[in-house]
Amino acid sequence: MKLIAGLILLIGVSGAVYAQDDRYRIGPGDVLDVRIYNRPQLSRDGVRVEGSGMIRMPLIEGDIKAACLTEGELAKEISTRYAKFYKNLQVDVFIKDYQSQQVAVIGAVNDQSRFRLQRRIRLLELLTFAKGPSTRAGQTINIVHSSTSSPCKQTDESDSSVFTSYK
Repeated sequence: MKLIAGLILLIGVSGAVYAQDDRYRIGPGDVLDVRIYNRPQLSRDGVRVEGSGMIRMPLIEGDIKAACLTEGELAKEISTRYAKFYKNLQVDVFIKDYQSQQVAVIGAVNDQSRFRLQRRIRLLELLTFAKGPSTRAGQTINIVHSSTSSPCKQTDESDSSVFTSYK
């Protein structure tokens, strides 16, 4: 009896998404640096996006939605919120630590692991991160897309994961 081992990719463990233009969208768990020109007392390092997709900034009442926005979109939102206190603030947002878009590669690969993505990647590139298929790998790749914690989800799906198999 021949042993056939499979490869399983668990895509989107947390759920940041990419827009049509492939710009990275901030997601829960990401860590941001917020720089406000000439206002160091308002600038913040290491702002973690909460599980709900929100952040907090000094003087701003209430939470600011960060999830699903690009760095530029969030900078504009923060600048708008500060407009009642300061005129023409220049705000920059940088992603310091990408945490929200994770992929787990398990099964018949040389290095089973979890990887944090900063951009869209192709399946072949993901397999190179896992140091390729092992010698016992079969001909099938199973991909499971998990959508349980994506605050950016635009469709209302009752199933929390999608299973795809490639041969």
